[in-house]
Amino acid sequence: IHSDTLPHNPQHLILLADFFEAVELKGNGLSLDCCVKLLPILDEMVMAPQGWTCEHVVFAVFKSLTSLADSFGDLIRQTRSVIVAGGVDLSREARLIKCNNCYNLFSKIASRLDPIKHQYRKNTRVSEVLESFQKQMDSNLH
Repeated sequence: IHSDTLPHNPQHLILLADFFEAVELKGNGLSLDCCVKLLPILDEMVMAPQGWTCEHVVFAVFKSLTSLADSFGDLIRQTRSVIVAGGVDLSREARLIKCNNCYNLFSKIASRLDPIKHQYRKNTRVSEVLESFQKQMDSNLH
């Protein structure tokens, strides 16, 4: 969404939502690097002025967030919890930075979940995907 050549407008948001709703992120060979790059896009989509008020966008974003949390939640949690004594492991340090970035974005999004749940409490489809995301957060990232 953030681009000098891509002005913010609802059509771009809907196009991205169409993409994220159609694509299954889990099991498609995505790496932690992909997760680090996708999370800010998904966060910005749901927080855009038209984002969290649009059922299609909310469903697509939280479907994707649930898949990413399911795919990378264990890795993020385990990497953040292991304390390594002695020596310098540059690849571990790089992975820890990526995991911390993902964790912070997942947590930021989860902290704003209540008003979104409230808005869509009567919409079964959206409510179910929001609950799935909450469960992934509770079981894989906390």
